[in-house]
Amino acid sequence: MFLKLTKHLFTIFLICLVLVISLELGLRFIDPPSLSYYRNIKLLHRFHPDYYVTLGKNIDINIKHYAGLWEGRFTTNSLGFRGSREPDPNTRKIACLGDSLVMGFGVSDQDTFCNLLDGVTIDGEIFQTQNLAVDAYGSLGSAKRLEESLTKVKFDTVLFFVSPNDFTVPPGLVEQGVQADDIVEKARENDEGYRRKFQIQFELTRHSYLLQASKLALEQLSIKRHLANKEAIQEWEEAKEPLQYISSSFYTFPEKNNCNVSSIDLKPICPEAMPSHIQCEIATPKANDLEPLPEETIYAYNKMLKASKKYGFQLVIVYIPMQNEDIFCNQRNQHSSLYNYVIRSKEFFTKQGIPSIELLEDSRTICPLSDYFIPGDGHLTQKGNLWVKDSLVPKLQKLRGSRAF
Repeated sequence: MFLKLTKHLFTIFLICLVLVISLELGLRFIDPPSLSYYRNIKLLHRFHPDYYVTLGKNIDINIKHYAGLWEGRFTTNSLGFRGSREPDPNTRKIACLGDSLVMGFGVSDQDTFCNLLDGVTIDGEIFQTQNLAVDAYGSLGSAKRLEESLTKVKFDTVLFFVSPNDFTVPPGLVEQGVQADDIVEKARENDEGYRRKFQIQFELTRHSYLLQASKLALEQLSIKRHLANKEAIQEWEEAKEPLQYISSSFYTFPEKNNCNVSSIDLKPICPEAMPSHIQCEIATPKANDLEPLPEETIYAYNKMLKASKKYGFQLVIVYIPMQNEDIFCNQRNQHSSLYNYVIRSKEFFTKQGIPSIELLEDSRTICPLSDYFIPGDGHLTQKGNLWVKDSLVPKLQKLRGSRAF
């Protein structure tokens, strides 16, 4: 009886093993676009024992967005810096520090603004750039990435690009339980249990198509469940007014479009009409009227300040308008509350004597936005990266001329 049971279990095990291997090989062969995108991103990265995720060294891989929004070649040098030449010990260096926007999601190596800055001449001196940015980093991840990089390369200037995701989260994401990057990074900094679990799942999903697909499926199911619950609650609230609910649900028809103009003949109207959901404010608030920076963010900023003193580089803070609301409101001489993260961050660094650069005013010439920011993705296009580079250079030259760095 025992031998018979063992034989049955062994048979079931073999069937399961064959099924798993078949699924793994099948996914590798089919390589669906959605899985291929996340798969290649995972292959670009490596686990890091201190700050969890970093970029692999000497990588060369092509990544195509799963919805076809963009495609680009991603390479790294021997230090794991994206699209950067090997550091030249005889050339002064600028480091670009930040998240995916700085790393250059959306374009190939040569089109990232950090790469476009490479070889720039400032006050008669030529600078080489190194792109330290890694997607999804908050302030703490950037600070630790910088500290480690400084043990290998001497930087004269570090440009830290602050992201609104670092310490602020849009209300819609807050409802889904999403926390700001700085809070997440600080909470897991000394959590050894989480670190071990993260490393195991990271390595397993990096080597297995099937496990990667399973992880993505679970994440999507979780998001859809949350959205379904939210929609069900909204339907219930609307159903409390039966007549209006029936009218809006069953007697709403699409508007007729009588325009016969070809899309080829259409030209963008500048400035663009502001979307109805965007709300602007007349007055710009002062830092004292806003919430102070989270302790987690201050902790990360202080690490950068200590590193600048220890290694003798000039830290420069850069603010790129990353949200449509920022640009639309500014083009109308108004203020978007989403831009308050800049006011809060800049107040801290100004008190520490750290210079900063804002590109918001330069965004007045941006039109249409879809030429500069990838619709539905938010990262910079080739033209957007060139705009950042062209906006940055004169401001860096001005800082250099004023001996601010």
